[in-house]
Amino acid sequence: MLNQRCINILMTLIEEKSSTVKELAKKYNITERSIRYDIDNINYYLYKNGLKEIEKKSKGILEFDEDKDKTKRLIEILNRRFYNFSQHERKEYIKSFILFTDDIINLHEISEILSVSLSTVKLDFKEVKLFLKENGMSLKYLSKLGLKLEGDEERIRKAQLKMLVEYLDISKDKFISKIKKDEVLGYKLIRDELKLYFEDYPLRNIRIFIKRVENELGTIISDEAYKVLEMYLLIAIRRLENENEIKNRENNEKFLKSTKEYKILSNELNMLSEYFNIKFNDYEKLLLTELFLGSHSYNFNSSFYENWIEIEISVNEIIKEVSRKLEIDLTKDKILYDGILNHLKPAIYRIKNDIILENEVVKEIKEIYNELFDIIKEVSNENLKLYINKDLPDEEISYLTMHFKTALDRKENSENQIKNILIICGLGYGSSKLIAQKLLENYDVNIIDTLPYHKFLDIKNFDNIDLIISTLEIDEKLDYPFPILKVNPIFTNNDKKRLEEYGLKKNSNKISLTKLLDIIKSESKVLDEENLIGKLKNFFKSNIYDDRYKIKDKKLIDLLQVVKVKESVENWEEAIKEAGKELLKIEAIEEEYIEEMIKAVKIHGSYMIVGGKVALPHARIKNQVKYTAMTMIKLNKEVEFPEGKKVKIIIAFSSKDRSEHVGALTELVELIENYDFVKKIENSQREEEIIKYITEINSEE
Repeated sequence: MLNQRCINILMTLIEEKSSTVKELAKKYNITERSIRYDIDNINYYLYKNGLKEIEKKSKGILEFDEDKDKTKRLIEILNRRFYNFSQHERKEYIKSFILFTDDIINLHEISEILSVSLSTVKLDFKEVKLFLKENGMSLKYLSKLGLKLEGDEERIRKAQLKMLVEYLDISKDKFISKIKKDEVLGYKLIRDELKLYFEDYPLRNIRIFIKRVENELGTIISDEAYKVLEMYLLIAIRRLENENEIKNRENNEKFLKSTKEYKILSNELNMLSEYFNIKFNDYEKLLLTELFLGSHSYNFNSSFYENWIEIEISVNEIIKEVSRKLEIDLTKDKILYDGILNHLKPAIYRIKNDIILENEVVKEIKEIYNELFDIIKEVSNENLKLYINKDLPDEEISYLTMHFKTALDRKENSENQIKNILIICGLGYGSSKLIAQKLLENYDVNIIDTLPYHKFLDIKNFDNIDLIISTLEIDEKLDYPFPILKVNPIFTNNDKKRLEEYGLKKNSNKISLTKLLDIIKSESKVLDEENLIGKLKNFFKSNIYDDRYKIKDKKLIDLLQVVKVKESVENWEEAIKEAGKELLKIEAIEEEYIEEMIKAVKIHGSYMIVGGKVALPHARIKNQVKYTAMTMIKLNKEVEFPEGKKVKIIIAFSSKDRSEHVGALTELVELIENYDFVKKIENSQREEEIIKYITEINSEE
């Protein structure tokens, strides 16, 4: 491998063609012997890469006569090994790699190209995944192969186009680099690879095609619009060659097919179809018609591409502003976004060309939904006048009003729906049951199952899942068709707030199954209690919660058998060992259970830390638990757990029957949230004080 000095020496010889050993030694402040050694090293590397070697002439003269571009490409590859790409460069490169690869996406390959660890690439991927999701794309995991880009074909092409416009320009039918102000190696790498991706495609033929359409239309397309149309057609051709075609594009079909642009394009596309041996279906023609309409629907001196993208952004702004005025959040309604966008594209053309859209019910809409109509009219004109230099006619506003009215109805219906929840926990029992109990007590939900993580990975059909709630980070795959909410094993106030943000509806009128059974038993004789419970649950559904286990649950003070105060421990593993040793001393566990607790943290991270400074280490039951118990270690000096979490209180527990500990954990979270529990324990220096404090709270309840 060449070091940075060897690379610099090679660069010098590329630029100067020749030099001497003496001159190079002086330039790099090393001995002539070292220079000769470097030259041998460089020559070996050039030979291995199929390039000419540096010639050693008499009197220490060195000459290098190899193709400059070839050698510079090699040096760029070498330089990457010494270059520290910024996070933004890495994310931009990963985006370009995903969008412009025809092969399976391999994270190891990206890791090697950027000379960073696989874990770094995975972290960057999390943010790139959000970009993909926002743009209607996702990555499908192919077992043992890698990842494959999936999504709406039109959106994939738009994302590709946006990147091409950002990084490349066109001059004399060739791609040239568009230099960014903050030019760095990462951006250059993206530009070079984009050029290579399209290097065999003749831009001239595409330009001739656009010119012919322009002449047939009798219109003038600006240079900037020309470039965007060229780039889009290039993308479309490449995608069609790989059998990626647009399907089921029916928005504005009737309007678009009635335009002369559609008729002319349908005829002229035969030229491109024959040359590239591809076929443009009706949906491809509709999108091209839309683009050609856009290329001359804006002001001649305004940016075609920027307006085209800006209108999509404006739709978001319109929805956001209408939501603010109505005090109802519609910003996450994709159906509304697509509906307005697909209405506005031909609407702008109609308005610019004074074509009035017939709408017989406009008067009725204005009267029935007058307040909504006025808000939409005000917001739409404010956001769109920049592109059309006119107010939107009432006929167009009435259509937009109906889109919003449908979205409002959709929102109301969805809020009344009961969410289907799947609960996932790393250890599969204690925290799952606690989460399920809290959800059923407080929210209108249907818990379809509680699963350990490894079982979740086997699921193939996600149709009946609205939301996953988990104590773990779930990133085995890169995308799921539902939100995933990570919570603490025992809900904090912040967890509850986030649950409501995800659409869970609070229900303060939940029926306690225990109390209902008590009432029934006091007035009648129950012959088959389990059968009765099944019927009650089926009748009341999510309005009832099963709290029967609370009768036999033990309180925190009952299970907390040992409390110790220590000054400090060496690390988090030592902290768990200290608490585990106390469980071992009282013969609640076997010795292996301690290592299982440590292993759980190593695998799943610090998911068991609650209340900021309280750790609740535990493990699977197996045969290592003899009975249910808890031990507490209070540290005067905090210890750092994984993910940088600082802990002062460690409460280790074992559970024999999967439910006996749940009441104590529920009580603990209530203490943390409703009392100064953490502060009080932190300030206590004697075990007796802590036990007395917990006992007093118990007696108050």
